[in-house]
Amino acid sequence: MKIKEFFSSFSTKTIDSIKSNKKKSILIGGGILIIIIICVLVFGGNNENTSTQTQVVALTTGNFSKTIDVVGNVKAVPSATLSWGTSGLVGEIYYNVGDAVKKGDVIAKLADTSVAASVLEAQTDLLEAQYELKRVMNSDADFQAAAQALEDAEYDYRAKKDARDYWNFNGTDQAIIDQARTAYHTADTVVWNLEKQYAALASDDPDKEATYNELQEAILARDKALRNLNYLLGHTYDHSVETDYIEFEKAKATLEEARITYERYMDNSEEISAAQARVQALENTVNSSSIIAPFDGVITNILFHQGESVTSGVNAVQLDDLSNLVIDIYVSEVDINEISVGQNVNITFDAIPNKQYQGKVTNLSQSGDDSSGIVEFQVSITVSNPDEEIKTGFTALASIVIQEVKNVVLVPNTAIQSLNGRSIVMVIGEDGTATPIPVEVEASGDSFSILKGNPLAEGDQVLIEIDSASLPQTTTTGGFGGMFGGRQQQSPGQ
Repeated sequence: MKIKEFFSSFSTKTIDSIKSNKKKSILIGGGILIIIIICVLVFGGNNENTSTQTQVVALTTGNFSKTIDVVGNVKAVPSATLSWGTSGLVGEIYYNVGDAVKKGDVIAKLADTSVAASVLEAQTDLLEAQYELKRVMNSDADFQAAAQALEDAEYDYRAKKDARDYWNFNGTDQAIIDQARTAYHTADTVVWNLEKQYAALASDDPDKEATYNELQEAILARDKALRNLNYLLGHTYDHSVETDYIEFEKAKATLEEARITYERYMDNSEEISAAQARVQALENTVNSSSIIAPFDGVITNILFHQGESVTSGVNAVQLDDLSNLVIDIYVSEVDINEISVGQNVNITFDAIPNKQYQGKVTNLSQSGDDSSGIVEFQVSITVSNPDEEIKTGFTALASIVIQEVKNVVLVPNTAIQSLNGRSIVMVIGEDGTATPIPVEVEASGDSFSILKGNPLAEGDQVLIEIDSASLPQTTTTGGFGGMFGGRQQQSPGQ
């Protein structure tokens, strides 16, 4: 009766303590409630005594991982449900479920005799439209050539202008330099003409002396013009400089000519755009009687039979890219900051027993969704090693590895006791005596924990407690995330 009175008093004090301190953890409160329930069950009936047994075990090392476990469904990316664009009777079916197709492959088509007349007319019109587009495109060759010539001319013009401007060391206004250069070349032309005239005169010609004097004056005028040009440039107007100026003038003339040619052909582009639009519209009409793959993938379902009557908009084929399988899960705001892109994920399926797949976190939503009443974030996981056993829609348990420690001492949770408010582990010495070693838990799992500072070593003998009067030795790990979109799970590696 004293034991019964003790637990009665203990439960009363515990309840009073919880009422007086509302900041106590829900987990602690739940644990105390379980203890009270067990005590009532054990001591309230037969008053049988409980006993605690101890056992000595040797510590081992292994890999310790901490995961967040969440359930999601498999989908293929990209994935599409293809539908009929017009009504008719199913004619040819070129592929079966499970076949791989390439983008543009025709999977099935309606019988020509069953489709609307407008579709058949579009087939004829399409041939004419394609011929017209080809004709316009061929005539557009001149426009494309003009456009390329203009681009080349603009590039050459810029290069030649940079080469010309390089010689303007004084930064003189280009218009002034052009005037001085024109004056110099005009004076030089006068000299050149007088030299030819003087050379043509006989030595006894009475005009030879007058021509000679005129030539000398022209030479002086030319040299003066050259000195002025040199002064404006800040550099001698020699052969290299003159060559760059001539090349620039040629590039400028070529550019002007290219612009005129381009503008003459430019209006043809509108005709081409109209022809292309007509071809596209007719192709859409013709293709409405066929199911065409919009991307590379595998046919995962066919929703019709040969000879069946179908109508516009009815679903026909499910096409999936099974080489890229993604699992979308939803994680609570409590756990989201522990997840990052690139983390490893262990994936299992109820439909594929005794087999584990690997994956990686590939996308992380930055915006929460509270439509379910709690804030959750979408996380996308890509399966790294997909195979034919995985089907789209399968339910998957994704264990995101948020912490992993390799080759660490694993301490059974039952070896960690509390003494005067501190955690300890009872270590058995060689002489058989038990010594309490203070420890600090770094991370804890369902069965094992790892300690900060490595106070224990592999092979250490420690004392663990076994309650012989405990409930049947089964454990419940809970659901795959429950209403909170995930739960944390820690487990030792093998």
